Amino acid sequence: MKMSVITVCLNSANTLERTIVSVLNQGIEELEYIIIDGNSTDGTKDIIKKYEKYISYWVSESDEGLFDAMNKGIEKATGDIVAIINSDDFYEKGALKRVIKYFHKNKIDILTGNEYIVGKNGKREAMFHYDSMDEIHKRIIFMHPAFFVKRVCYTKIGLFDTKYKFSADYDWMIRAYDAGFLILDVDDFFTSCSDGGIGSSNTLAATVEQKEIALQYTNDKEIELYYLDRINYVKFREIYKKLVEIYDCKFWDKLREKAYKILQIIEQEGDIYIWGIGINGVRIYELFKLMKINITGFVESQKSKDYFLNIPVVSPDEIKSGSSVFITPFEYKEEIENEIRNRKDVISYVGYEFFNRLVED
Repeated sequence: MKMSVITVCLNSANTLERTIVSVLNQGIEELEYIIIDGNSTDGTKDIIKKYEKYISYWVSESDEGLFDAMNKGIEKATGDIVAIINSDDFYEKGALKRVIKYFHKNKIDILTGNEYIVGKNGKREAMFHYDSMDEIHKRIIFMHPAFFVKRVCYTKIGLFDTKYKFSADYDWMIRAYDAGFLILDVDDFFTSCSDGGIGSSNTLAATVEQKEIALQYTNDKEIELYYLDRINYVKFREIYKKLVEIYDCKFWDKLREKAYKILQIIEQEGDIYIWGIGINGVRIYELFKLMKINITGFVESQKSKDYFLNIPVVSPDEIKSGSSVFITPFEYKEEIENEIRNRKDVISYVGYEFFNRLVED
């Protein structure tokens, strides 16, 4: 079974060689390697030329963006299976051999699995695909670098729609799912991807685009509301990054005054709780700390510890009467809101919505 691997790149001299080596070291018998370069000026072409004898086809020319370059590669591909690995990503050892085995053993059109995200410090974080394939009209459930497609699928439903600059892969995945292609989702790690790709570097624009894509294929009101909320959440993450770089004490004093005007607690000394001890809980805590607003405790539905960041962790029924509670998880916001409604004596806020309002007002 012949496999075509496509790498698209632009000024990738710092990372491309690692990608190329990871492809060539896969040890598969029938490999077609295609590189589409966007007319780089930083030495990328020299790296390609270094490995030219192992590359089936390469070109360096201007294009209309990432997905236009991918389309060029797919049009040149002749393999049974098409894989796309970007120039700052790389394959895990033996990944493509395992991919071919999955295709041999299963009657499938598409294979997808897991990936690692590699931070700037080199630390790897495991990223798992979503289990519910029917969630695809709501969110990206597959990871494109760990997504392997029979070439005939592109012939049947077309290439990437280049009007989407950040999420054309999501659009294509929905089209593939709706076309009834047989998709096998496996618990296997195929790729490692550098943090800071085009989607993660343009998160808000990508999320707005994903909303447009999702609503193109469904008129589900719940999905529209999901994306409106998600856009608020992504806005908060961008606001947070900017806020933590501000060291002006007067700015934080003014923000604290605004916060107390929004808060519906009778006195500024009223108790404040943060529901959730994940990354969003930490972000909300850090912003309160910068405003010099004390936190009474963190809340967990099922307590896993007694203290977090040296602050008590309490269960929902331990929240003091008259308190303000800031909900921080995104995925489980509705469940928490339903749980907290039973406490008529407390006021709840969605943490990221609160800070968006605080900064934008």
